Amino acid sequence: MGINITNEVDDRKNYIDKLIDSVNLLKKENTKTILLDNIYEFKYSEVVDIEKKTNLKVPYGRWIKVKLLPNVLMRICEYNDIDLYERNILIIGDDSEDTSEVIDSLADKVNYLSLVCEDCNFGMKMKGKILFNYGLSIETVKTVKDLKKYKVIINLNNNIDINPYRINKNTMIFDLSNSRKVSRNLNDKRKDVGSIEDFILVNKSNVNSDTEEFEMDKEVTSNIYDNLNDKVDLKHFAKIMVNKKMYTIEEMSKLFLNNKNNMSKFHVKC
Repeated sequence: MGINITNEVDDRKNYIDKLIDSVNLLKKENTKTILLDNIYEFKYSEVVDIEKKTNLKVPYGRWIKVKLLPNVLMRICEYNDIDLYERNILIIGDDSEDTSEVIDSLADKVNYLSLVCEDCNFGMKMKGKILFNYGLSIETVKTVKDLKKYKVIINLNNNIDINPYRINKNTMIFDLSNSRKVSRNLNDKRKDVGSIEDFILVNKSNVNSDTEEFEMDKEVTSNIYDNLNDKVDLKHFAKIMVNKKMYTIEEMSKLFLNNKNNMSKFHVKC
């Protein structure tokens, strides 16, 4: 089911209400999800409202971002000659299985890892698990005051507020939360720091459409990939998204990491 609603209405609330009314009118009994192909144009509160009033789930594709994260992070480090093992890593968790999976996927690649958790029991459980499985002692805290010591920040929490001016330039930030609150705040106040909010993947699915308007792009955001695939192929990773713009790893590195080796790759002429 495809719904094309113009954004040229009196105000944003009327637009969302019109979308909800259209979905409720057209959905069938077996409809379970609604795919927003421009999900990054919606506020998190608007998506929650759409889910609540249509009784449908909106795919975010977060599990795909979680699966791709270690591979993409290592590729960024490799391109910029960064030794991840010597970097301070901060994970802002939400006490979920996704948080646990992110920690598990990075524990054998790093030497310094801190976890912000809401539930002390979750933190203690992860601390014991990682120490037993990997021999790595992670720091667990409820709040972080000194963000400047972290070179990689990974956020999964929808409600966290962090001061964008307390983050060092050249810090790698991955905002895997559905709300993208960290990314939005950074994008508004720090143009020199890039928060990665999505991974762009090659679309290999065969989706037929009667009109060109609804044809799928060759490269899609993770929420669309989520709706078309049951599992993620690492080879399908293509680009990253920062502030709703797509970049290759090389382009993002040039703009936000400012690594000297990386800069030379762009400016040396033959």
